[in-house]
Amino acid sequence: MNIFVGLMVIALTVPHQTAGRFDLVCVGTQKTTTTPARRWEDRIRVDLGANVYCWKNCTVRSEIYKVTEGQLIFENAAGVTTVNRVTGQFHCISPAPGEGYREIDGRCERAEFTPLTPRAF
Repeated sequence: MNIFVGLMVIALTVPHQTAGRFDLVCVGTQKTTTTPARRWEDRIRVDLGANVYCWKNCTVRSEIYKVTEGQLIFENAAGVTTVNRVTGQFHCISPAPGEGYREIDGRCERAEFTPLTPRAF
């Protein structure tokens, strides 16, 4: 009986743990105050349980600024990024040295989580 209860607990908790870990594959357009719009794509690794995210090859992890029912908000020195959790709509605005500001608009889709690279220390 105890083994059955233990297996049920594991079965019920595993989906919950993985539900908060996912990648976002995003595509859209990027423009600056001095350049025309061009195609843009990127990948964001998200771990809601650890409250961290990172871009592309994940060399720098950042704390997630805010999570609401409707939005993920990422904020760092590079600017502010919002992703609508219902529609996937992506918006980012950040300083672009020598070009004023960079603005990216696009759409993200959820993808399988790419594990975060372990830290050396």
